[in-house]
Amino acid sequence: MWVSNNTWRYDYALCVELKPTNFASANKSYIVELYEKNHLRNSTNVSWNQPEINVLKDTYVCFPITESEYDAYYLEDISHIFSISVRE
Repeated sequence: MWVSNNTWRYDYALCVELKPTNFASANKSYIVELYEKNHLRNSTNVSWNQPEINVLKDTYVCFPITESEYDAYYLEDISHIFSISVRE
């Protein structure tokens, strides 16, 4: 989990690297939820095709953050602030 100002979708973003497990199903949409101190902040979807699951290919999801959050969180450990949940 890291913050970036170099994403195609948002000026400032919190990005998360996700890897499918052997239990993932191809072409199935999974909900990725971002929690800030145990409160749901945002969500998005992710899916993998079968070849991506075969090689356990990483994918990245990003959530928008403010410029002030970016300034505060850049190069910092934010794991005590944010958490991720992936579900069907």
